[in-house]
Amino acid sequence: MNSTDDDPDAFVGDGVCDTGQFNGASQPECTLRAAIQEANAATAPSTITFNIPTVDGGHSGGVWTIEPTSQLPTITQTVAIDGSSQPGWVSNPVDNCAGRNNHCSSVDDRADCSSSKHVDRPRYDNSTPIAPTTAAPTTTTTTAPAVAAPATSPTTAAPTTAAPTTAAPATTVRPPATTVAPSSSIDAVDDEFVSPTDQLTVDVLANDTLGAGAQIVEVSDPEVGSVSVLGTQLVVDLPESYSGVVMFTYTVLDASGATSTASVSVLSANV
Repeated sequence: MNSTDDDPDAFVGDGVCDTGQFNGASQPECTLRAAIQEANAATAPSTITFNIPTVDGGHSGGVWTIEPTSQLPTITQTVAIDGSSQPGWVSNPVDNCAGRNNHCSSVDDRADCSSSKHVDRPRYDNSTPIAPTTAAPTTTTTTAPAVAAPATSPTTAAPTTAAPTTAAPATTVRPPATTVAPSSSIDAVDDEFVSPTDQLTVDVLANDTLGAGAQIVEVSDPEVGSVSVLGTQLVVDLPESYSGVVMFTYTVLDASGATSTASVSVLSANV
């Protein structure tokens, strides 16, 4: 996890801890709540590690504070919460999952908290959250995260232990796939040719800007003679001994569906 916020996972069960938001370092956000949700959805044992940046909103004076706004999810799978993974951890528990109204009570004995690497869970009373019982070393200054209780005090006189609740099966909603058409840049350029004979084969695409899979799909009829398509070329047939200018147009189409039309001018110099 990399954020002290309390946002839930965006798509529970996809194997990625991601709330869809960004943390203080503009990275995809993974909160403790989202990490537990993904761990519960996994079929194999999971480990929750920490890498919360100092620019996080919950960081102050070398301490990170995580304040759950509601009951954290009940841990239903084998999960190791490794507080020692936070940069700056030295030798004692320095991560604390605390909260009034017992919001952290679901981080129970299903999590592997058997060593000094765990996220320590404090006791509660009706007024002030009690800090973790592990004393900090007198010669070491730690910058690893601590987790404090939410600011709102409970109205009950004694702490209560919330019973584990069974969450309804999560429904993963995926956005529809977006089909992006291939980009196209197509521009047919006008051509001029001189024909000394009655028949002329011309490559009208030679000076065109074409997209992938471009081909000639249409040719207009000239006023004199005829024009036919031969692959990427055009064959111009003129009347015998005709002298003058013959004009027509052609249209090209590429794989994206884009089209472009240009004109062709052929000067017949029959003598």
